[in-house]
Amino acid sequence: MKSTAIVEDDLIEWNADVIERIPDQSVTWRALDGRETGKVTLDKIGADKTMLHYELEYDPKAWEGKPDTIRHWMRRRVDADLNAFKAYIEKDTPPNMLKD
Repeated sequence: MKSTAIVEDDLIEWNADVIERIPDQSVTWRALDGRETGKVTLDKIGADKTMLHYELEYDPKAWEGKPDTIRHWMRRRVDADLNAFKAYIEKDTPPNMLKD
């Protein structure tokens, strides 16, 4: 799995391995260079509702830049990832299934 990101106007690319995938439940990955690991878990909480848990562990020292800048960027990245996932899911979901 190849990932890209922009940190302080620099394009950064890295590769990750999916280390565990349980269909319709979770996916776990680890960057090949060790800079991060992550996991997304889906929990069904109702007939038409699913809760998504997103875990991201990283070492700010493994990224180029100031640690505070990296932490801020990671928070923005998680927000952007979740918003993109929401848009993707809602695009393919019938309108009557989109309930808050």
